[in-house]
Amino acid sequence: MPRRSAADIDTPPIRVGPCVSVPKRAGAQYCTGACRIAAYRLRHKPLPSTSWWDHGKEPRFSTAPSRAVNSDGTPALTRGELAERLLEIASRDDDGEPKTGRRFYYLALSYGYIKPDMGDTAEAKDSRDAAYDRITGVLGTLRKMGRLDWDTVLDLTRELDEWQTYGSPREARGALRERYDEDRWLAGAALLPDLHRREGHDGARVPADGATLADAVRVLARL
Repeated sequence: MPRRSAADIDTPPIRVGPCVSVPKRAGAQYCTGACRIAAYRLRHKPLPSTSWWDHGKEPRFSTAPSRAVNSDGTPALTRGELAERLLEIASRDDDGEPKTGRRFYYLALSYGYIKPDMGDTAEAKDSRDAAYDRITGVLGTLRKMGRLDWDTVLDLTRELDEWQTYGSPREARGALRERYDEDRWLAGAALLPDLHRREGHDGARVPADGATLADAVRVLARL
């Protein structure tokens, strides 16, 4: 089979921006100035708004009469009616400052928007828990609908784990140097590493062997 030269090989068009073309100049990123402007606009295009779907349906409040009943036997507010009351609380109470979901619950309770059983029984506790879940559920739907800003409700009870990551080992060592400190009161005292490794099911601490200690010393020497 005869060998083909580089000139005989057809180079397919490369997508370098909104258009498909081959730059005339070798090493050029964009084919034309219009392509460069279009690519810049595409990179700085605002992100679309978030749309929430629950089993193929947009979040909304039902207009049907509420099936919930207050502790005194009267019909409870519908979720739509309760949503309007919570929006009033969000903008009126506490000078419009952000509030926790439990704060919304107590304010709605004080205004009589919810009327759970306040007794000292297991059924009364279940009634209060159901009322609290109803408040937080309506607040979440208002958030998803865009009618209530996400920062209006404080999520202070969540534990967020944020893993510390680095772009390179050099960056990690630099961050470790900044955080590292030692007790300055131990002036003149010998600071020796106390390295142990765990063995066995009982978790007994066994002194590290010489190889492990040598590896640790080499790691510390690189810092």
